[in-house]
Amino acid sequence: MAYERSVRGFRLLAPMLKDTGNAKSKDRDDARRARQQHGRIVLMMLVARSRHYDHILAREGIHVSDTPSWGSIEFSDNPSETECVQHLAMRGVTPDELADAHQYAFGWLQATQEHENDVQLRISINQLLNVPRADNTLWPDSMSYHYVSTYSRWMPTIPAAPPAPSQTSVGTPSLLPLTIGIVPSATMVTDNPSTLSDENVNMDAPTAPPVEHVEDDNMGDASGPSGPL
Repeated sequence: MAYERSVRGFRLLAPMLKDTGNAKSKDRDDARRARQQHGRIVLMMLVARSRHYDHILAREGIHVSDTPSWGSIEFSDNPSETECVQHLAMRGVTPDELADAHQYAFGWLQATQEHENDVQLRISINQLLNVPRADNTLWPDSMSYHYVSTYSRWMPTIPAAPPAPSQTSVGTPSLLPLTIGIVPSATMVTDNPSTLSDENVNMDAPTAPPVEHVEDDNMGDASGPSGPL
């Protein structure tokens, strides 16, 4: 179900985006609150763009950490998409994980733009929300979970990647070379030569078929004239 996918996105991103300050400091530090909110919007817009995270990882040569973590993110004064990618990669967020969270990001942005005071940010969010969604996630809507004691956390069980298509199963059928003296039988015709069994292939050297002796009343012996011309 789509609801389950939104829950997975929430469990992945919400811990990173929560405000760790106490109530008193939030009242006094308006600049920090604005900076953090701006950073959250930039990050969520990154998530909502299909596979944009993958593109920036490759372009900037950023390595995704092998150790996942969900620590809260502290954004800079002018957060950028590259900065957001660095924060996510440091926490071990893989491209497939982030692609799976795009539906949660769309819902988050829809709720945020209704109360956003920055006109330019609202325009950017609305423009993104009006773009047709491209769902490029490789994970199903419904997934099972397993408990990882190292992180004290329930985590989704990642489905196995589909096997790569065989090179001999696509494209033009393979053609078996013909050998003089051997006529390939119908049982040897296949799109996949690897499925042939050894018993169907004659591994002996080809021998010429015997010449039949044919007699004709007018032509004589087929092997040659019987006397001098």
